[in-house]
Amino acid sequence: MAKKILIVCRGNTCRSPMAEALLKRTLNSDEVEISSAGLSAIDGMEASRWAQEVMRERGIDISSHRARSLREEDVLEADLILTMSLSQKREILERFPHARGKVFLLSEVVFPDLSRDIEEYERALERLEEEKERLLAFEKDRLEFLKNRYEELKREMNDIEREIAIIMSRVENQLSPQIFYVRKLEEKIAPYEIPDPYGKGKESYELVARKLEELLSILAKRLKEKWLDGR
Repeated sequence: MAKKILIVCRGNTCRSPMAEALLKRTLNSDEVEISSAGLSAIDGMEASRWAQEVMRERGIDISSHRARSLREEDVLEADLILTMSLSQKREILERFPHARGKVFLLSEVVFPDLSRDIEEYERALERLEEEKERLLAFEKDRLEFLKNRYEELKREMNDIEREIAIIMSRVENQLSPQIFYVRKLEEKIAPYEIPDPYGKGKESYELVARKLEELLSILAKRLKEKWLDGR
């Protein structure tokens, strides 16, 4: 049975169809089935104009590509799920917790050492969220009262928003060292994400295509070593 790779981005009209087409050509194997989907795709949309053009210049026609939304059955059936950014990886795991262990930032598979930074980032982010929840628990009753008042009495909106902001600011001030650490990890990992060229010119699509070609060439080699006995 063929192994299934699912490539996911936000809208499934730019990066993921480019990556799907490039990996299919680079891997060139009937033993691996490659597809793509979008976290918030509009089903049926064509690949963007510049995505089609930069692929056409590489001898690849993606004019028949049609965007589709990520479905639970896609996640269940996939052996490997690749994302363009960490936020997309987190969103998939939030929506489909059972996918843990097979969802990776594309660059994370290509550069195994990056996994350590990503794992540390995810642990730091989890600790930050846990500490935030713990600190907010002390303000829980007051926050609930204020939120209810906000819905019931729109005329008091400004005063209530100001008091909520004070509480949140107090919590965030206590968390500032952890927030700083998470931001530094995000900056360290950011260069390994594949940027979204949507809405930009051809040059942006060209840069994404070059980066995808580089990463997917290495990825194909690793997949062949793992699944195709080096063929």
